[in-house]
Amino acid sequence: MQNSKTFERGFHNLPEIRDSIHYLFSQLGPHNLHLTKSDFPAPSSGDTLQGDREIAVQGVAKSIATYLGLSVRTITVTPVDSLPMPGRVQLHHGEDFFIELQPIYLHNLRRLVAVLGHELTHILLHKSNLQFEPNDKNEILTDTAAVYFGLGLPMLHCFQEDRTWSPFGSSFVSRSSLGYLTPDEVAYLLARRSLHYNIDYSKLLLSYKANDAYEEGMKVALAERRRPPFSGSGFVRRFIYARKRGRATRVKPAPKSVSSLDSYKFEVQKELQLVFKCRVCFQQLRVPAYRRLIKVKCPTCLSIHRCET
Repeated sequence: MQNSKTFERGFHNLPEIRDSIHYLFSQLGPHNLHLTKSDFPAPSSGDTLQGDREIAVQGVAKSIATYLGLSVRTITVTPVDSLPMPGRVQLHHGEDFFIELQPIYLHNLRRLVAVLGHELTHILLHKSNLQFEPNDKNEILTDTAAVYFGLGLPMLHCFQEDRTWSPFGSSFVSRSSLGYLTPDEVAYLLARRSLHYNIDYSKLLLSYKANDAYEEGMKVALAERRRPPFSGSGFVRRFIYARKRGRATRVKPAPKSVSSLDSYKFEVQKELQLVFKCRVCFQQLRVPAYRRLIKVKCPTCLSIHRCET
């Protein structure tokens, strides 16, 4: 896992996140990807490790592994002072895994769960032979999978924002988080999980900062669901869609949508074809442009969409 760092808010890795979502659905299937409707409980800010710290850390790791359904013999967590990142796991084909951890994370249960969750998700993906190249993209895949597996709340709660005031009255805001995704991107993935399972995460968030990121992530997630050709996409987008469809019947090759969100296009073969991406798993779908309401079933995630083509 990448060190805690400062960053700008926003959605800088959405293409890689969507590639990761499609990859996970296509390789694991919808039933294995959504392991459980319940999330791993996010520790509150006041939660601390009880008793012997070393034994407690091993217990946290074991509870996360059990939650993920990870079938391994032993998981040993060792603090390492010289470790350049919060956590690191040695991946191999055996049944015993060793996780190295910066000692500072042993004092904060919330961050401990986030780091261990990331590393244990690494093990789960490794045992499933799932990985991306290069490494940065693989880390985004791991963070994406961790949220989909129900570990998103501890990750989002690691978002911290500090305001520093100068003697002249001006202020500087620094933001930090763990992992390779911004808080908005973690919240976006949580929002997608929320819409799938009808979970109100706003009641589970423990800070104003986490709620603020969640609101931004929900806006993007809802916009994805309300784009053409899906029903309920709104008058303006439907009007633009109808104009592009009409032009496609007159111009060859058919024009491609220029919007990054409304990523559909028309193709003229024997009949006009509409090509768009599933709003659940981003699998590319192709249907005839019938100019009427139809139901489309995605072969990858098995979701059924009402589409006005």
